[in-house]
Amino acid sequence: KKTAAVTALVRAMPYYCPAPADGRTPQLGSQLDDPGICLCTYGRRYVGSSASLSRRPVQASYQQCGVASRFRVGDLNGGRLRHGDWITLQAVHNGYVSMNRDGIVYANRDRAGKAEKFRLIRAVNQPGLIASGELFVLVSALGVFVVPDLETGTLKATKQKPEAHEYFVMTPR
Repeated sequence: KKTAAVTALVRAMPYYCPAPADGRTPQLGSQLDDPGICLCTYGRRYVGSSASLSRRPVQASYQQCGVASRFRVGDLNGGRLRHGDWITLQAVHNGYVSMNRDGIVYANRDRAGKAEKFRLIRAVNQPGLIASGELFVLVSALGVFVVPDLETGTLKATKQKPEAHEYFVMTPR
């Protein structure tokens, strides 16, 4: 099963946003706070939320990483982002990403409480730093995976195990 899972991830990689390869891109660590990072999902769709749409779920349907697609990452463990770290994600309009009781993800909280904390797990499930362009999953504080709904474009936290098309990639721009 593990070999099949790794093979599925390798096949899915071309459908995710690649890390910028121009050599001029700042390291992921220097972008976490300001101006923020971009989250990309399967199909090279960026996750985003804007202040005018804060009552609507976070969408994984943007074609590019614009202003609405930038998130500040708060590493609750401190230091550099690593496999297993607990984080918060804050949209550029200052709303924290949160999961409601139905598992739908919004970016409309003023403060980071339990529902606004997520754990980063590298797709390879090995210790180490989270690198730009690397596949990872977000696990809510309730223990369920946050996944993009490919039909509606919304993020949901309802899965017990992600499929190869339900991962994320962080990019600094």
